[in-house]
Amino acid sequence: VTINPGPTYSVEVRSPSSAPTNLTGTNLISPNIVDTPTFNLSAQGAQNFRDATLTGTSLLSPAVIRPYTPGDITMGRYGAVGMGSTAVDTQAWLDAWEDVIAADGGTITLPPGVFLIEEPFVSTTALSDITRGVTVKGQGQRGTTIEQNAGLLAWNLPGSGTIRLEMSDLQILMAAGGNNGDIFSVSRGAVPGVRRGHDVLIDRVDVRPKDRTVDYANRVFAINKMYFPLVRQCQISGPYGPGVSTATQQQGTAALDFDESYGPRAENCGIRSAATGIRFVVESDPGGEGGTFFNNVIDAGTGIYMESAGQEPGGNIRGGHLNCANMGIHLVNKLGCTINDILFYNEEIAEGDEDPTVGYLDINLDQCRDVVIDGNRFRFRTDPDRVNIDIGGNCNNIRMLGNYHSAGLYAVRVAAGAEKVYLLDPLLGTNIDQLLENAAGDEVTVRHMHPPRITGRRTGVQTISNATDTRVGFQVYEQEVGNWSVSGPGNTFTVPTRQGVRHVRCTANIPWASNSTGERALWVTVNGADVPGMARITRSASGLSQLNITTGSIAVDGGDEIRFEVRQTSGADLDITFGDDMWCEIVAVQV
Repeated sequence: VTINPGPTYSVEVRSPSSAPTNLTGTNLISPNIVDTPTFNLSAQGAQNFRDATLTGTSLLSPAVIRPYTPGDITMGRYGAVGMGSTAVDTQAWLDAWEDVIAADGGTITLPPGVFLIEEPFVSTTALSDITRGVTVKGQGQRGTTIEQNAGLLAWNLPGSGTIRLEMSDLQILMAAGGNNGDIFSVSRGAVPGVRRGHDVLIDRVDVRPKDRTVDYANRVFAINKMYFPLVRQCQISGPYGPGVSTATQQQGTAALDFDESYGPRAENCGIRSAATGIRFVVESDPGGEGGTFFNNVIDAGTGIYMESAGQEPGGNIRGGHLNCANMGIHLVNKLGCTINDILFYNEEIAEGDEDPTVGYLDINLDQCRDVVIDGNRFRFRTDPDRVNIDIGGNCNNIRMLGNYHSAGLYAVRVAAGAEKVYLLDPLLGTNIDQLLENAAGDEVTVRHMHPPRITGRRTGVQTISNATDTRVGFQVYEQEVGNWSVSGPGNTFTVPTRQGVRHVRCTANIPWASNSTGERALWVTVNGADVPGMARITRSASGLSQLNITTGSIAVDGGDEIRFEVRQTSGADLDITFGDDMWCEIVAVQV
């Protein structure tokens, strides 16, 4: 071997074993046997491909290798080459983490293949000891697979220093035959101050059960007390498919657990079969803020659960599809959140798994303030007790607009004690028993772009006896933003009890048959009595062909009965005629 002066390089040579390798001769190593060009080369009897280096320039072209960077290692360096050897793979995983931490951070690369790992790497190394961060990188979700049964990482880091921990481009199989525990767990002693960057990034990692009927995780990614952790483009699944009960699908704590973190994010992820899809609970006061969950598809018991002890600000849940068995989104003691552009379903519970005492809630707010809910669509399936938006007591300043509702029970339910609840457009929807259940009284403000209204007309004459107060009957009616009831036929209009109507304005135009004797009168009654402060419209019959009325704002409650009444004193029976000029309208108004 001719050794020429030059830089030191380090590469890995793929070998079926870790036995000593003897190198003789010039041009022994050619590019076609060089693996990833960032790893150590074993030469002249060095053991396990870990310590030897190659000096010189004549054996290898610089085009196929680069200078060695401490901490950049592969599992193959330790004999784990993706052939599914439990003992070798597990020890290689632990050794790789020890070495990358000792090197002040770096990259652990997993080549294509299947790795069987039965023990997580457990560490309490201080953050200040790792300045470059740690990256675990596979060769794609269908290229690199880790099959594990007891978790991969449990890192409990003291202090609040800086770190960057990344995992990407691989598939994880849960193979414990039941509870696989926490797959990836990282936490620290305290959340650091505001700064740029993500402490933790999980990107393009798929997690699924090896046995789809039993394997699940307590928590797939538990990322606690981290700054701006980000999980994106990941697919996570627990038990699923035919024969798997709802209870089996909803085991464990959460797929993504961001408890006590600051500004966690989950984007473009699919989560299937978990007790909770995304969990973000902050028990410290003050504690972690924010939380952005964008365009995720979640099929779980509860889709997204957020709670803070000190009503911490922030929270943006936007886009995606929630198909859950108990709740879509549950917010507790949150401030300044937005929920928009989401498609909500409710899960079809398997036969025999139903709990008749629990109704499904798409959005449940408890002790929340300054929340905007807009542009969402709720799709109804089977639950007769379904409520789209449930606003608990002690909520304040909740605004809803642009939502399309479908529910078995209520579109919106407001509990006593809620304050400043605003419905800023019509409660549109189908398959709903009652649109609004309001126990908060005047604290619910309905400001409809197209307010609840009903119109009526006649298709034939109505005879009015002389000197007799008579209700006008409207034979044909139409309503916008419905749930008005009509009886009599059309003699009585009942104010919707669930639509938030508190004031109405009444208008009518009544044409009379030709007669110049006596007077004609028209007025509105509520629950059989004249409206206080509103006089009857009375005119002389001389030259009169029709009589009209437009009231001011009339205070009403749900269930009140509104009627239009007339009186004529012609001395004989007299007809109200019909046509385009015979009509009435009742419309909800704001005061």
